[in-house]
Order: sequence, then structure tokens, then C-alpha cells
Amino acid sequence: MPIDFQWTGVNYGAQDVAYMLLSSAALDELSDGSSIESRLAEYWEEMKAATSSRSAGAPMFTYTFEEFVRDFKLACLDYTRIVFAYQLKGRDASWVRRGASALGRCTHNRSVPHLLGLVRFLDAIVLEWETSGDLSGQSRTMPGYAGHTENSSQDRVLA
Repeated sequence: MPIDFQWTGVNYGAQDVAYMLLSSAALDELSDGSSIESRLAEYWEEMKAATSSRSAGAPMFTYTFEEFVRDFKLACLDYTRIVFAYQLKGRDASWVRRGASALGRCTHNRSVPHLLGLVRFLDAIVLEWETSGDLSGQSRTMPGYAGHTENSSQDRVLA
């Protein structure tokens, strides 16, 4: 099992899931919100099982899936603050394209369709927050990266 010591510390498991999905997942895994939600449900079920199997005197698992989805969306907003303020600061689409085969770069730092999908994903999360007042996950809708392809019109605009 590889361990990434780049980010260490106490946090919500949703932060790790957000970092993994947004930085490493294949575009087709992110294009549809139901795929993202399926990954979240799998992780939450495993976390619930692992936590529930602890000693008999441990408190019951009370972290709901809706709370986990909310924390995931907040973690996505937090992670992308680093992406746009640090990783992509002063860079353009040509820098992203030049890194297409670079090892060690996150997918959004080497693929314009990933980067555009990330922007669209964030926009949907912010819109949800603005219109509903929270990110509770109770609506059971997860935005996706919305079908970006290598030849999308957005990609041509950034050429």
C-alpha cells in the first residue's frame, strides 16, 4: 500500500477521498455524478464496517452518508483552493498540455478536459450551496465533470 506523506494530519476521511478522486481518477469515472456518488457510498460503507467492528465498548457509528457527502463537497472546495491558488497560479492551458505525460502531476495539471471538468464540478457545488444554503447531500444529487472530451469546444477555446 503506497503512503503519500505530502498531506498528513488529522482530518475527515472525506478529505482523503476528495484528494484521491479529484487528483487521480480517470475522466470517465468523474464525468457522471452517479459514478462519484457510487465511489463515495463504497468508501462510506467500508468506513462504517471498519468503525463498527471495533471493540464492544466503542461508540456506535453515527456518521450518516449525507454528512459524509457534505464533508466530501466541502473537502473538494478546500482542495481546489490549493489547485487554483498554488498549483495553477500563473499557468495556462499550454502548461497543462505540456505535462500530459509527466509523472507526479495530478490529472487536472496534465489534462485540459480534467481541468475543465473540475471547474464545472466546482461550479455545480457552489451553485448548490448558493441555492439551497447547505451541502447536506439530502438531495442525493452529485454533480459530475459533465462529459468533457479531448476535442470539446472548451478545449479548443483554451488552445
